[in-house]
Amino acid sequence: MTYQAIEQAAAAKGLRAFITNNAGFIRGSNYDTVVLVSGNTFACKEVLKAHGAQWVGREKSWCFKGTEAAAAAFAAI
Repeated sequence: MTYQAIEQAAAAKGLRAFITNNAGFIRGSNYDTVVLVSGNTFACKEVLKAHGAQWVGREKSWCFKGTEAAAAAFAAI
């Protein structure tokens, strides 16, 4: 799934997705790309966690390692 497709899938669910480099969002990770998901995620937080998202409190966002898990989570929501 392309970056634009992930952002559109998030928007379709009423969420915001931001794709960036791993600038310390996941400590000790060798992932180059992370997807931050924000917005009203309370209703779908269990789905996000089940697909590997981690909560990043300082960003108030869920963080996926790479784009594949984020794409799978948006398909499941």
